[in-house]
Amino acid sequence: MLEATMAGAGTKDVALVRRLVMIHWSRDRMNQCKAAYRHFYKRDLADRLRGETSGDLERLLVAIVSV
Repeated sequence: MLEATMAGAGTKDVALVRRLVMIHWSRDRMNQCKAAYRHFYKRDLADRLRGETSGDLERLLVAIVSV
């Protein structure tokens, strides 16, 4: 679901933020999500977020997944 918000032309920012914040509430779930993303897409979720976003949004989302 996270990749779907970043795939194609343009990032669906609202959906991306909503999904990451929901996952963020459980540290175990966030770790599972990051591991699954790495397994399926062969790159870190934080790196993908850096490539898809910029500015304050980039810093916020990278901070969320880095916890």
